Amino acid sequence: MQGNYYLFGSPISASPSPLLHNTGFTTKSLPFVYSLCDTGDINEVATVLKKEETLGGSVTIPHKQSVMPFLDSLSEDATRVKAVNTVKRVDGKLEGHNTDWWAIYSLTEKCLERAGRGKEGLTGLVVGAGGTAHAACYALQQLGIPFLIWNRTPEKAVELANQFGGKQVSDLDSIEKIDIVVSTVPPAVQFKLPEALVTPSLIVVELVYHPRFTSLLLQAREKGCITVEGSEILFVQGIRQFEIWTGETAPSKEMAHAFVHLHKDGLLKEDTPYTFRQILGEIQ
Repeated sequence: MQGNYYLFGSPISASPSPLLHNTGFTTKSLPFVYSLCDTGDINEVATVLKKEETLGGSVTIPHKQSVMPFLDSLSEDATRVKAVNTVKRVDGKLEGHNTDWWAIYSLTEKCLERAGRGKEGLTGLVVGAGGTAHAACYALQQLGIPFLIWNRTPEKAVELANQFGGKQVSDLDSIEKIDIVVSTVPPAVQFKLPEALVTPSLIVVELVYHPRFTSLLLQAREKGCITVEGSEILFVQGIRQFEIWTGETAPSKEMAHAFVHLHKDGLLKEDTPYTFRQILGEIQ
């Protein structure tokens, strides 16, 4: 019997997740199909999740927190982050997981390795205080890197700082130095850092994948920073989702090839992000 997985959220019509996961299912000859459930109604999400043929799904805005009461259990990471982006059916029960934090954690760690840097003496900055900022704070906390939080609404940043042990900062110009910045704000904000903070040693992690180059990424690339694009975060968290759902190692090379060559008519083929080049064997 065919099993169904969904992306729950809205608006999601441009999401590359169906391409990513269906490539994985096909490559592994698994009888699953991944589809979009484009809705802002959490009750509709709950109805689809409860169907026997629904084996799980990905959860994005605006449901990452509102879906939690409809689940039977939460993993430790989802409990700590207080947000769910992955649901898995196990013995008729719905489990909630979070893979956003893992993508931020693992890609930040790889950037430090590329730069030949340890974690001692570093300072991070999380930009924003929404659901994904929770994952960013948890990732830096698990890396053991002290961090600051900046948000246009200071009260939300204070709340986040209290939860994860960070420090709220109101004025970006007051910051002397940062080593890592994780931006979680929408592209319409057109967020950029004070120029004094953007040095070639800065690691910039952007969670937005459309548009490909946000104002922050363009600023970072101009200064020669090591960058992580939103597409890389999306891909790595998706790989983790695939393995949670199936219990099998994801065919990451095939999934990366599809993502690079087929998403938006090959948007990532020119100046392909580091993560994809590494997986595809273009760099060691």
